[in-house]
This record gives sequence, structure tokens and C-alpha cells, in this order.
Amino acid sequence: MLERTTTAPALDPNHPEHPTGRSLPRPVTGWRRVDGFLARRLPESSRVGSFKDPSLPHEASTRPSAGCLRAKSYQSPASSYQQEPSQAGSWKPHRGAEGLGNLTPMDVSITKLVHACLLVEVDGTRTLIDPGMFSWQDDRLDPSMVEGVDRILITHEHADHVSIEFLRASLERSNGAEVETTAALQGILAKEGISAVTEGTPQFAAPHERIPMGPGPQNVGFHVAGVLSHPGDSHSFVETMPILAMPFAAPWGSLTNGADRARLVRPRYVVPIHDWFLSEPGRTFMYRLAKMALDEDGIELVQIGDFETVTLGV
Repeated sequence: MLERTTTAPALDPNHPEHPTGRSLPRPVTGWRRVDGFLARRLPESSRVGSFKDPSLPHEASTRPSAGCLRAKSYQSPASSYQQEPSQAGSWKPHRGAEGLGNLTPMDVSITKLVHACLLVEVDGTRTLIDPGMFSWQDDRLDPSMVEGVDRILITHEHADHVSIEFLRASLERSNGAEVETTAALQGILAKEGISAVTEGTPQFAAPHERIPMGPGPQNVGFHVAGVLSHPGDSHSFVETMPILAMPFAAPWGSLTNGADRARLVRPRYVVPIHDWFLSEPGRTFMYRLAKMALDEDGIELVQIGDFETVTLGV
């Protein structure tokens, strides 16, 4: 199976607002192997300086649910997608490309457990991403919802992305899950008696945006099962899988920046995350604007309510 990755213009490292600065055209070239999959990549010359942090590896790499989960399904009109080499960032239906084999369609089940926390199931493997405090503090959360998770991915150390209590509860109910995260958070978790690793699931460079107090912490993006990308607290990444979990509301970003980044990397679907800050009317208003922006580029915005499950065909 191909790891279907799109690429986009890199960022200008000299721009005063770097890393969320303006985008410059860059060439896209070459195929690479990522954990056994084939993917497009940007040449080294087009990467921004902050992406050279060795802690952010460039070569990285529906079960019944308890509680009040609801479900709905979306199906892609085409059974498979591949990026045309001549049109970087543009997804086109494709079957049996010479030398690349056939792409097998699959269903991806995504449950949103508040804010940036997602439970993703692909081919029977359950992945929990960013189990943070806003999820743990929500009275609607039942720990049995994460029963049998196979791996736990944490993009960075901020409390809205990792709650020690939620993490412990998830590990206790897991299928022997390993915690994958940054080197910085690995050290923090070790002090809590929780072991973690810094590799396994394919990663991508996604530096944390600047926050009001100064530079953000170490942050890494994850490509899950070759179908979904979660960038944590970043709008400065240059690749995605067909499904992009996109933060639109944050002290460090904006709806406009998020929509611009999504239009650059061009996923098939965008799932809004990181929106605990918004009221329900606020989400409706904000995501209506995002949908209008993304529709122009043929990108489908799929809003998932808290404790709701959606199945996407990719």
C-alpha cells in the first residue's frame, strides 16, 4: 500500500513572523521510503531552518464504543487517490499507476474525544492521539471508550494534549500500547513512571507555533496508518495524508492560517480539532467560513462533534 503524502511550498525562514510566515514556491521532487511505504518529499534545500532540529525526524518515519458516541459515514467518490508528479499537492483519482501498484481503499473510523484528542481505527488497529486534560475533565468521557487501544501518540507536552491521569487510564485499558512522543515529553513522563519512545509511527516535521509567552515546546506530527495526519500545535508543516486533523482555533494560530495551510498541503478531507475554546455557535460559524475556503480547492471539511464517530473512505 502506498503512503499517500502531499507536499506544499516551504516557509521563508527570513520572514519576521517565521515559522508562520509567508509561503514561497518550492520544487517538489523525488520519492522516498517511509517505514515501508512510498511517499513524496521536498528536497533538503527547500526546508526551513527550524525543521533541522534532530529531534524532529524528517525520514520518520469500528469497534462498539461506550458512552454517548454517535456515528455517521462519508465515502470518497473514488476508490483511491495518488498525487500526480506534475501537480504537487493536487489529489486525483488514480488506479494502478505503473510501478506503484494498486491502491486499496479502506475505511477510517475517527472518534473525537474533545479538543485535539482523536481515537482512530484502521484495519482493526486503534490509535489514541493527544489524550489531554480537556478530555479527561469532561463528564461525558467514559474511560471504556478507549478500551483496547494499540498505541498512544502525543504530539507535545502541553496539558491540553496530555493528561497524566487520562494517559494512565488509557494504558491500563490498552492492548499493551506503547506511548510515542517527543524526547522532551519522554523525559517528563519518565519522572511519572511512564515509559515512552520517540519513534515507531511515521513522524513529520511540525514545529510548535509561537505562543504569547514565547517559543513553543518541542512538537511532532504523526502520520497514522498512511491515512491520517495530526500536526499537534503547528501550522508550519509541509505534508499530509488524505485526512488532515487541523487545528483552527488556538492562542498561537488563526482560522485563516489553518485554512491557508490546508489549501497548501491539499488533503482529501480536513477534520477540525483544537476547538475546546469555542462555543457550539462559535464552531458553526468558524467552520462555515473554513468550509467556504476549502471548497474552492475541492477539500471536504468534515466536522466531528465531541464523542461522535465518523467513518471516512479513502
